[in-house]
Amino acid sequence: MNISKYLRSISPELKSWINSLAMKSKDPTVEAKRIVTQGGEKLKKIDMFSPESFRIFDKQDLDSVARSAQSGGGSQFSDFYSVGLIDPDNYRLLAARLTDDKLPDDYQFDPISRDMMSQTNENVASIKDKISEGIPLGGPDYTSGVPQLGYKLLKGVDGKPIIQINMHEGRHRMRALKDLGSDEALVQLFGDADIKNLPPDTPIYDELSTMQQDGGRYVGKLGDILKILGFGGVAVKGALSNLPDDST
Repeated sequence: MNISKYLRSISPELKSWINSLAMKSKDPTVEAKRIVTQGGEKLKKIDMFSPESFRIFDKQDLDSVARSAQSGGGSQFSDFYSVGLIDPDNYRLLAARLTDDKLPDDYQFDPISRDMMSQTNENVASIKDKISEGIPLGGPDYTSGVPQLGYKLLKGVDGKPIIQINMHEGRHRMRALKDLGSDEALVQLFGDADIKNLPPDTPIYDELSTMQQDGGRYVGKLGDILKILGFGGVAVKGALSNLPDDST
């Protein structure tokens, strides 16, 4: 990668973000080069389409998500990884349903269900507070950062591919982001096929897993539900200022 060209092509905010993350390392210059070469293109896409993610999520967590998506994975020992944007309401439809999504609006909750929903509401409120206070999700005081969806590629009755969601991590975070006004939120995707290469009309079915054994219902088409982030010079003081002009 031509690092000087890359640095000229990104926003001042992304330069500052890379510099800030690199400065946490024992060798900031080497770390800055790693960030740029291993995940820079995906970070650039995130900055273009979801710049608020750099404020919402922990730096190291977002760096890891970008690095995984840029490498792609896909070996016999690794899933395929990508990163995209999704409406939190669609995430809610794809992930295993929480208690209030399983029942009609006028349902009189039993004590156990009421306790479960109370805990959900407390968690969502806590996440909203963290975001509003500028506390990154995924940092040292929070266990999870960028929401995730896992999937498996299957064949429909017509022999064409379908996407079966089989894992989630982030239902409460997505609810919090929706409550705070987000119509699109970052999501990490991983599964046994490269989702970027699938046709946009590929059907997606909701989570079928040990958490939701009655799942497997049609939700919509890939292109309508997910926006996959594919590939697409001012000097900054600190780590970036010491990087070589060109690198391959």
